[in-house]
Amino acid sequence: QSLRPLELLDLEEESTAGSSSNPVIQELLRAQARFYEALTLGNRELMKEVFVDSPSALVTEVIDAGGRVDNWEMCLEEDARPSGMLVRNEDVFVASSNEAYTTCIEIPTKIEFEGATLLAVQKWTLVDEEWKLALHQTIPWSVESRAGGTLRCDSRGCVALTRSQGRRTFGGMIG
Repeated sequence: QSLRPLELLDLEEESTAGSSSNPVIQELLRAQARFYEALTLGNRELMKEVFVDSPSALVTEVIDAGGRVDNWEMCLEEDARPSGMLVRNEDVFVASSNEAYTTCIEIPTKIEFEGATLLAVQKWTLVDEEWKLALHQTIPWSVESRAGGTLRCDSRGCVALTRSQGRRTFGGMIG
């Protein structure tokens, strides 16, 4: 069985997110859109509002193993953030009354990433009747190659896990 996409992604097509009439799905898609607004525009205050205050175990795992976390101030700097990045094929899975996941395809628009796509998933938790981001993870993907790494982010910032010949490293800090 092949897991390759069955339809081509039209980069020119506007996002179809928001076509559901389910209010919980609508709230989650709005929360996801706020995250990408903060990310692409470098809005630190909005980024703080989007995330839940508690750290993610998946980010902590990398830090505890010697990995480096780049804080949001660094990640949102002018030349570091993915300004202009397109987000397509947004989707939602509601796991329970207080846990949900959103997914999408990220398409960087900077010339050095031309043709790149990233698969992204966000884990959300309901806090005081508002969906807060607990974890953002993105994985580079293309038909021609295997993922070379992943990025995990929580309220503290992001850690990168990369694959190299014969070993795996965390943010370039181990190995």
